[in-house]
Amino acid sequence: MVLLALALVVLADLAFLFILDHIGDLFNGYSILVIPALIGIAYAYAGLPIFTFNAESDVLHIKSHMVMNRLLGKDLYILRKNVVALELDRSGIRKKLVIHYIKAGKECTEKFSVSLLSKKKIERLAQTVQDIDSEARNLPNTPMFI
Repeated sequence: MVLLALALVVLADLAFLFILDHIGDLFNGYSILVIPALIGIAYAYAGLPIFTFNAESDVLHIKSHMVMNRLLGKDLYILRKNVVALELDRSGIRKKLVIHYIKAGKECTEKFSVSLLSKKKIERLAQTVQDIDSEARNLPNTPMFI
């Protein structure tokens, strides 16, 4: 969406370049501000996410953040016993890891982008997700509240 807006701004800039009247002068230099802003928005939306998933112990650690920006990242520590469902959503443009868990007596949902993982890593993550999800469904319905 943002990349489409960026392409439209560039095309509009080219169109205004050929307008010789005073209307073209009104838009002179606007692209110096708009194009970098749209590139920044595109990076914030699509970015280059780093994703880590540690399922080695009884506590799942899932971390996702941008390469150069940890401010907008997510960090989740959750007990395996509190996981209600775990799924890999491959529909749409972005692939997401969706986790449903119990926190303070309420069911919560978190989504983590896994779009830029390689096929091999996605298949390995899918297998781990399937194992944890089947384990979560086989546990009795008595989660440990955090």
